[in-house]
Amino acid sequence: MKRQEGMGKRIVAGLIDMGVTAVVAAIFMFSAASIAGKEIRNYAIIFPILLFFYMAVMDLTNDGQTLGRKIVKEQVVGKNGKRPSAVDFVVRNLVKTMPILIIVMFPNIWIITIVIAGIYFLVPFINKGYAIHDMVGATTVNTCKSDKRDEGDENVSGEVKEEKKVATREQEPVPGLYGVSGMYEDTFIPLTRKVTLGRSTTCNLVFEEDAPRISRRHCSVAYREADDTYILTDLESSYGTFLEDGSRIPAGKAVLLEEGEAFSLGQSEQFRVGKKL
Repeated sequence: MKRQEGMGKRIVAGLIDMGVTAVVAAIFMFSAASIAGKEIRNYAIIFPILLFFYMAVMDLTNDGQTLGRKIVKEQVVGKNGKRPSAVDFVVRNLVKTMPILIIVMFPNIWIITIVIAGIYFLVPFINKGYAIHDMVGATTVNTCKSDKRDEGDENVSGEVKEEKKVATREQEPVPGLYGVSGMYEDTFIPLTRKVTLGRSTTCNLVFEEDAPRISRRHCSVAYREADDTYILTDLESSYGTFLEDGSRIPAGKAVLLEEGEAFSLGQSEQFRVGKKL
């Protein structure tokens, strides 16, 4: 998965959310200033506070989606591919709105504004798409699961699709890969022949071009009927292929997996080998 979801979509979602919040905040600020007879800028702190509560509440009640993320079809998930905890959501949004709060509180110290804005803007581009609030909140931004499954089906090669059709007609168990989490979650891929995984379109299971920590040709899996084992081979990937216990497979080496064992690659892509009727 190298980078998170495309930064363009994340920026669009952020602008939408900030725009919605800015309109509501402006109404509150203008009302408060009119009642108190003071300048509207004295109430600028309302904006970051309102933005924090808006994003936190939306994330907690709408499965990691604000209005902006809903429009671009993205959602916040934990780095393990599961729903983040309430604490993760709160911490994430607290860190996300903190720079705006600091800028509002110290508007005359322009160097602080430049440094903070620069850091928050540059970190995602030098950290493979992960912003400071992603790292602190242990979260990531992915395409919504339903959309990922649809995209995943389109990325499976014609040969694999045909094998899936054959598998449904066979009465005997068919060895294959179960997608546990990530782009191919809840997908079964038959292993009637060797299957390669990676970002290259020549692979059988293709991941998004900006998928973090996945090489173009990352690893391969094959089933050996003679001894009923699965052969997992790391294709000298840059970021490694890992077994269920967290150990990394030596680059370019193969290991044997037994029925039910799992492996992972990328940020949250996990598969389990096994048979399906």
